[in-house]
Amino acid sequence: MNEKNTPLSFSYLVVFIFILIIFPSSGYALNPDHGTCSTCHKLHAAPGQVLTNQSTVEVLCLTCHGPAGVAVNKADIHKNLDDTIVAGCADCHNAHNNIGNSLGGVNIKQVGHRDGTALIRTPNSGDRNVIFESRGTDDAGEPSLHSFADGDEDGNGSYDGVCEVCHSLTSTKYHRNNSTGGHMHYVGETCTRCHTHVGFFKPAGGGTCSGCHSTIWDKFSAPNNGHHVMGGTVTEEDCGVCHSEPGSNHMDGDLDLRDPDTGAILTFPKGITRNTSSDTLEADVLNLQNNFCMKCHDVDGAPATFNSTGGGTDVSPFSSSNTVPDTNSQFNTSNSYHHAVQGAGSNTYCNSTTMEPPWNQGDHDVITCFDCHELSGHGSANQRMLRTAIDLDSMESGVLSTALGDSVETFCTLCHKYDEYGTTGTAGGNSKFEFHGTNQNQHGSGGGNDLGCMGCHGGVYDEGGISGNGSARGNIHGGNYSWGSSSWANGSSSQFFMVGGFISGWKLNSSAGKSGCGGGTCAHPGRVSKLEPGKEYTN
Repeated sequence: MNEKNTPLSFSYLVVFIFILIIFPSSGYALNPDHGTCSTCHKLHAAPGQVLTNQSTVEVLCLTCHGPAGVAVNKADIHKNLDDTIVAGCADCHNAHNNIGNSLGGVNIKQVGHRDGTALIRTPNSGDRNVIFESRGTDDAGEPSLHSFADGDEDGNGSYDGVCEVCHSLTSTKYHRNNSTGGHMHYVGETCTRCHTHVGFFKPAGGGTCSGCHSTIWDKFSAPNNGHHVMGGTVTEEDCGVCHSEPGSNHMDGDLDLRDPDTGAILTFPKGITRNTSSDTLEADVLNLQNNFCMKCHDVDGAPATFNSTGGGTDVSPFSSSNTVPDTNSQFNTSNSYHHAVQGAGSNTYCNSTTMEPPWNQGDHDVITCFDCHELSGHGSANQRMLRTAIDLDSMESGVLSTALGDSVETFCTLCHKYDEYGTTGTAGGNSKFEFHGTNQNQHGSGGGNDLGCMGCHGGVYDEGGISGNGSARGNIHGGNYSWGSSSWANGSSSQFFMVGGFISGWKLNSSAGKSGCGGGTCAHPGRVSKLEPGKEYTN
């Protein structure tokens, strides 16, 4: 009787195996990227335990996903730093299709296995739910929640990212599957940027900054127009002028910088931002500005941290010859003109009527460097890392255009109200061009000013040819420039403009009831205003 049943039993077995091949994992469809069933399986003489074409799952997967394989997404077997194998391919992935997870979503990249709910069989913590719906905020530009390691961002008490889920109490330093250890190490980012799938997930980089931080490294190169280390080749030692990442400081989730004056470690939270829509100045932004940036951008530069290997000096700390501008002194509140970084400004024409929100708020009388500059020391598409692009290089070389003046206006009117300064206006208004004719009363390029606001305020080009006119690059921050007796005298303290030596040399002749300007593009005294006869105007 057993002999009679043997052929039938074998037939049932063949049919059962065939169903498993066609409908694997209880009905999950085959991933179309894997071709057909025969890509991985064969019915007869298959060396693998589940009728696979290779003896082990790892050999099978790496036939395509290995460094020499045809698959786009390459992989290696997960190994520790000591080369011990941590997990095989099937420990993390289900090759047939994406599986629903315990939160009701669907994992990506076939992460998780088992019927029904996606699980991972961990080396030390048993079977655990895994949630992997996003590749993170870094290279992929996806949400940080439910990514490789999100540090329990959803607050449900579970560390269930595909990287976190296996990490036990002693096997790793960061992102364990419980509340111990460090959970802020590049949290929510793309782990495989440094821990590559074709590197056994070991940290890549070869011990160099550029090895891991290639994206940041690229910001020092073209087409980026504004960055530190201008005019020189960036070296590893240049990173050490600003950063301090020895031993346990490295990858601890904080921004560890070096005090330029003492070399001491300064710790800041990672991801500092300046909200320019708010008149509240963030404590972290002020701390970074005052205790780090301004300690380098001062009269003595970076005496404790300069790159001596690259030929740096105190005031030229990188491997380039660029000198650090002393903006700390230019912002000094004892200066006759200054932007209000170290303290409130002295320009009465910056008020609730003339300024844009939030700079028109009564309590917003102090700004930060990052109201004008991007909060990034690595690089920017804009020259001088400004918030909007201005071709200052062309301006300094004397290549002028209406478009250049327009770009200056766009930048300045981020804070200063365009309706007050960029349009025609009327005599006696807030514009100090009140004695100009209808057209010239416009501050902007539409009134013929091809330098825009910088034609008078802290200009970077002396179009009038006056030697030492005090409007050179940098005076937009502030200064104490005084005009010599042979050119124009200073204007009265109640009527000067913000920077550039009182409109680069504006003065009031009280006895004649006339005014005039000197320096920059503003050097045409003696012409009669079309609006108010007897009043002089320029340009």
